[in-house]
Amino acid sequence: VRVVRDGASCGCGRKGCVEQYASGTALLRAARNLVASGDSSAQMLSELSQGGELTGQHVYQALLAGDIAANQLVRELAQYLGEAMGSITAALDPEIYVIGGGLSEAGEILLEPIRSSFESEVPARGFRPVAKVVAAEFTNQAGVIGAADLARQSIRYTWGVHWRDMTYFFLKNYVLGPILSNLFRPWVRGAENIPRQSAAILASNHLCF
Repeated sequence: VRVVRDGASCGCGRKGCVEQYASGTALLRAARNLVASGDSSAQMLSELSQGGELTGQHVYQALLAGDIAANQLVRELAQYLGEAMGSITAALDPEIYVIGGGLSEAGEILLEPIRSSFESEVPARGFRPVAKVVAAEFTNQAGVIGAADLARQSIRYTWGVHWRDMTYFFLKNYVLGPILSNLFRPWVRGAENIPRQSAAILASNHLCF
């Protein structure tokens, strides 16, 4: 979703995509540019970095401390994200937006300006319900947890199939098969020449599960 025409280059090959303006990476880049500019408003961010490279944790600390510059950067991020969400709502009309990633750990400091921006961008406002905006339960760990759960499900499915097939094989050849062979063997012409095991297999092959 493009929010700035001819804006910053995106990994998708286009320019001006929302990820370049409304993501943790975008917020950190904007904060570093502000510090590098020498603007007096970036004093707290500069102090937190202690002359080294500014990190996302430093920006988070500044937000918690109520730093004006950090909060302004978040409001700008929220504006871009709200515009993108408004466009998505016009096309898909979702009931809820879940904000994930490291930024979501900031909680209402981030969510409140996003909600405000989004509500101002909702198309046909007043004629449709406004979607909820919430933080992801697993914040920045959602990807890792999801990958682990996929692996768990894969193992469970593999073993589930294995035990299902083993159970079918056992019932077919050692339980239902012999029972059916004993029932029908006397009525089969030449049954006395059919080995008991073969009769069991022949009878059980007609079973359907």
